[in-house]
Amino acid sequence: MAMVKCPECGNWISDQAESCPHCGYSANKNKHKKIINELKDKIIKFKDNKKILIGCGCCVAVVILICCMPTISKEWEKAQHETQVKNDKEAPKVTYTGDGITIIQGDSISESEVKSDLKATDNVTSADKLIYNIPISDIDTDAEEDTTLKCTVKDEAGNIGTVDVPITITSRYTKYEKLKYLALSIAIMELENRLKDPSSLNIRGMGWDTSGCAYLYYSASNSFGGTVSGYCQYDTTDQSFYAPGATSEGWEVRYLQRKYESSEKVSMAELQEFQRYN
Repeated sequence: MAMVKCPECGNWISDQAESCPHCGYSANKNKHKKIINELKDKIIKFKDNKKILIGCGCCVAVVILICCMPTISKEWEKAQHETQVKNDKEAPKVTYTGDGITIIQGDSISESEVKSDLKATDNVTSADKLIYNIPISDIDTDAEEDTTLKCTVKDEAGNIGTVDVPITITSRYTKYEKLKYLALSIAIMELENRLKDPSSLNIRGMGWDTSGCAYLYYSASNSFGGTVSGYCQYDTTDQSFYAPGATSEGWEVRYLQRKYESSEKVSMAELQEFQRYN
């Protein structure tokens, strides 16, 4: 047993006493008051803690929202764009702003040069996502001609816009060079037509002079299976072909021999390259 002061009169009383013998103050009342005060303190602390928790929760929510906003925004934009692409029925608008492409026979067409003058826009697809198709392999660059290169641009929806690019392919040869090589080609064909065995023809040399005559120095099999050699001429002025035969005078052969020897020599490789482009 311990002695405690009465909260009402201040006299010492037993802590086991139910009331103060001096003033009659009830000990249970003091206990109840104490319990009530303790409960009030807990309620106050709970409310304070709840405010703190709510405040922290709000801060966390704001931080999460701020962090997620870019992602949410991107996803929303992506979904909106996908819907626009799905409903897109309009082809890209394509224009060619250049003056056309000019190349020499046998040269290649530059895809980057063509694309640099192509301008394309689309109502949905951004410029960096447009797909260009420039089929330069469709053009036969060995042919001397004016033609067009059909280029296409496709958007994300699969719509295709087209534009024609003018292509000019100029000859590798001057008119004079064309005449020379054509004359030599005709001389060979005329000679083959006159031989018993055209497959035996061996062109040993070719020549051309400014008068417009082509000369061949050749060998081939004769009717008896032997090999003979000779000279022939094709004259572009009157389109005549002449090849001395076995019964021809010797001076005729020597004349053609001198004309061939003094002419501008042309190699078979040069002639074959010309025939590739013509």
